[in-house]
Parts: sequence; structure tokens; C-alpha cells
Amino acid sequence: MDPETEPGSDQGYPPNPDDLAEIGHPEAEEVAGPPPQQLKRLRAGQALLIFLAYIGVQLLCGVIIGIMVGIVAAARGVSRVQSEEFSRITAQLLQYSLVPVMIVSGLVMLLLARRMAADAMSDGDACGVGWRPSSLWNICGGVFLGSLISGGFLLAVIVLFSGEQPGSAGPLAEMASKPGVTRALFAILAVILAPFIEEFLFRGVLLAGFTRSFGLPIAAALCTFLFVVLHIAELQRFPPATFALTGLALLAMWLRLKTRSLWPAIAAHFGYNGLLVAAVYLEALLAQG
Repeated sequence: MDPETEPGSDQGYPPNPDDLAEIGHPEAEEVAGPPPQQLKRLRAGQALLIFLAYIGVQLLCGVIIGIMVGIVAAARGVSRVQSEEFSRITAQLLQYSLVPVMIVSGLVMLLLARRMAADAMSDGDACGVGWRPSSLWNICGGVFLGSLISGGFLLAVIVLFSGEQPGSAGPLAEMASKPGVTRALFAILAVILAPFIEEFLFRGVLLAGFTRSFGLPIAAALCTFLFVVLHIAELQRFPPATFALTGLALLAMWLRLKTRSLWPAIAAHFGYNGLLVAAVYLEALLAQG
């Protein structure tokens, strides 16, 4: 090729990147600029990794609490043979640790999500996390619908399951039954932490990753199933609660997709748990009267 006809060699025009690339010009890459960065969006594997990290942090904290129980029991001269005293120490440490454990696991999940799905956080589509504002009307509607489900569940318990006694109380039930700080921690866990953290995980992170990999119908079913499974320990003690919890999961999913935001789903979870906590406090107040 004649040097006078080399792209960009005359006429004062900047070189064309395509022409430079065609002739193998060494400045082709510099002129074209760096390749576009790939958007950070979740797929199923990454979403499951965040989910497992959330569960893993809680399990690790459980191991630490177990070690602390052993230390405290040894300091008090209590052995596992003294099962009643050992169980009391275990329950006490576990109840006081649930709130900080929930906060730590939620922060780990949030940091991983921001790192892996930075470009999908405020996306309202099913492939996005949905961390975006919503109208006050939608949020109030979520609170109302969530409390409606829990109110229906409480009514069904009174009318249909009044003779059915729950099994052995788990940590949450024991926290709700104790007055003072323990019950207040239960209220914080149920009304503040659980709605934010669980909705961000199930109707945000997992829904986004599963939808990109499997499509929306399968993603919605998987998120609902995992949400119920995560609460299986409490549901085993009172199986009828499975219907109410599944109803909450379906409502939260519908609100998330309908409003393209996590906030109405968070509000529904808040309304559901809030009414149950209010019933606990009202029951305690009537028992004192």
C-alpha cells in the first residue's frame, strides 16, 4: 500500500480504527479503546453461592456459640449430664445471639450481592434485584395484605386448630414467651431484620439469578420452596403454619413482580410478622390482667 493512501496519513482526519485493524496497524487497539466491560448480573450459580454464604455464616456462628456454651458450662461446673442446666445455658446464649448473627449474615449477603450484581441492584425486572423506590400506596398495600394473611392465620388457629398444641418450642417461640429484653429481641428479629434480609435474599438475589438461568416460572417456584424450607424448623412444631408462610411467600413474589420493587414485598413481610408479634404482646398483656 502506498504510504500516501494509508488511513489517517493525510487530509488531517483521525485514523479509522477499522482501517487500522484491517492493515494490522500497531495503533489499532489504542485507537479503538478498551473492550466494553461485561455487566455484573446474577445467574443461578452466583445466586446460590450468596445463599450458601448466608447459611454458612449462620452455621459458623452456631459453631462459635456452641464453643461458648461449653466454656460457660465449664466455668459454672455444669456437664452435659446435667441436661436441664446445660440446656438452659444453651438456650440463653442462643437467644441473645440470634439478632447479631442475623445482622452479620445479612451484611455478608449484601456485600456479595453488591460485588456480583452491581449492575442489577436497582433493576426492577425479574432478572434484577429490585432495590429501587416504590410508591407509598404500594408499600401501605403490602403492609395491609401481609397483615391480612397473618390475621387469617390467627383466626384459623383459634377456630380450626384451637385444640392442637404446638410441639416443643424452638428458640423463636421461647424468645416470644419470655418478657423483657428477650421478647424485645424477638420483635426486632421478626419485624425489622427478617423482612429486609429475607426479601432481599429470596425475592431479590435468588429470583434474579434463577430467572436469568431458568426463566421466571421456575425461578418463582424455587424461591418460594427455599423460603419455606428455610423455616422448616419452626413449621415442624406447628405444621398448619406452612399454609400461612406459603401464602406470604406467594404474596411477596406477586408484589415484587407487580411493582418492580422489593419494598412492597418487604412491607408485606413486615405486616405479616408485625401482627404476629402484636398478638404475642397482647396475649402477654391479657395474661397479666
